[in-house]
Amino acid sequence: MLAFSLYLLLLFFLIRYNAFFGLFKDESLHKKKLSTLFFLKALAVPAIYLLYSHFYGGIENFDSGVFYRDARELNRLAREHPTEYLKAMFGLQDDSTGSFFFEQYISKTNNWDNGRIRILFYNDNRVVIRLHSLIHFLAFDSYFVHALFSCFLSYIGLFWMYSSLRFYFKGQSVYLLLILCLFPALWLHTGALLKEGIAVFVMGGLMYSLHQLVFVRRSPGVVLSVLCCFYLSLLLKPYLLIYAFICFALFFCIEKLAPKRKLLSFVSALTLMLLCLDAGVRIKINKSLYEIAGMRQVVFSDAAKGGIFLVDSLKFIRLEYDSSLVTELKDKKGYYRIKKNAAYMYWEHSHQQDTLVCKNNTDTSSVYELAYTMPESNSNLEYAKNKKGLVSEVFNGLYYTLAYPLFFNAASTQQHLASFENLLLLTALFISLFGLIFSKRPAFPVIVFLCFALGECLLIAFTSPNTGAIVRYRSPAVVFILISALYYAGDLKNLFKPASASK
Repeated sequence: MLAFSLYLLLLFFLIRYNAFFGLFKDESLHKKKLSTLFFLKALAVPAIYLLYSHFYGGIENFDSGVFYRDARELNRLAREHPTEYLKAMFGLQDDSTGSFFFEQYISKTNNWDNGRIRILFYNDNRVVIRLHSLIHFLAFDSYFVHALFSCFLSYIGLFWMYSSLRFYFKGQSVYLLLILCLFPALWLHTGALLKEGIAVFVMGGLMYSLHQLVFVRRSPGVVLSVLCCFYLSLLLKPYLLIYAFICFALFFCIEKLAPKRKLLSFVSALTLMLLCLDAGVRIKINKSLYEIAGMRQVVFSDAAKGGIFLVDSLKFIRLEYDSSLVTELKDKKGYYRIKKNAAYMYWEHSHQQDTLVCKNNTDTSSVYELAYTMPESNSNLEYAKNKKGLVSEVFNGLYYTLAYPLFFNAASTQQHLASFENLLLLTALFISLFGLIFSKRPAFPVIVFLCFALGECLLIAFTSPNTGAIVRYRSPAVVFILISALYYAGDLKNLFKPASASK
């Protein structure tokens, strides 16, 4: 924690005294406010660590811990085999079974190639691992330093989002940044070594560079920034970032061109772009976007079941979470044999895309190393299995991403926390809809914010039917529901002013 504290103080004072070399320069917000807000945001680092320690026994077997171990292992390769490390950093490594890189790195890790199939876009773990292998040179072998840098990257991204939108919130700048930085789930999950911190950084870069390109200047640097962010969006959480790119590119362009019917222009262009994307996907892999989302749902549902995960030089194996299916070697802790007639799924390293099944094991002599164990999640949702048409899927999607759980049906402490967040979202959605009906302010920005947030909610609900995953994955999008409510907050305040005060 000492290294974490020193880095936190260093970043705090750099923001406070020179706006981190001018990166956080803003005429509406003083550097003291920005540094204080970053300090509050960075408290998420110990908060999520303590949360996982209390409820799950630690982060070690979850994404944060696995990413940390894999990044540290890649950093070890930099010291021992620098040429192989440089190849890996530039994507020139040889991943094939039996290769030097496979033996020295892949066989010792979980998330570089973790046995999941690749569907159209690959939600790439390697971006996170490569970045944090570089951070490890400065981290003093501390998980907390890694998480702090992830938090700082997300703060940069959130500040860029704020800079792109603050023109619609005159006099409300500090509230806009507060919402972005302290929305509970977004605050929490960007304080860990997860994809969320980097994804928010990329999303902020997309929005800011698009805004600069459309409204400020069309310099080569800005164009390059847009292209770099778009490329990263293809690799990292494309379900969030590609949709964000489409929505906000259309938003800024239509605002600039200022057609009379902005809403009609936006809806028509958004529909056309999604249809073109679907057509392109059908041509490329002969599947629709809906079918791809369905495949993603199957993969996620299987992963959410947990299990015992074993690995050897040839394959990655998943058994049910049942210790009676395996036998641990007495003289070699952490190594197991699979019992006769046990069923399992497996992925061969030479073709990770193919999921294979063994219904009755006959090989009781092979020895496998334990990768990790994970119990089945208690927050899996069954609604996705009962498909009753488009209307039902839309209703279920919005209900389970915005209104479930809601105190009365919360089954755990975590779900009570999610209930509080859902109450915030429902209240903000009500204010937004009230403003759309009764306010005289231009409705176009709020329509875009809600299209982005609700569209993302539907996609996440369909592909990730698990309460914990929904709360985490939706956070960068649903924050725009609160931003929509902020947009109309002044009108709502004036509505409830006493008559004498408004004269």
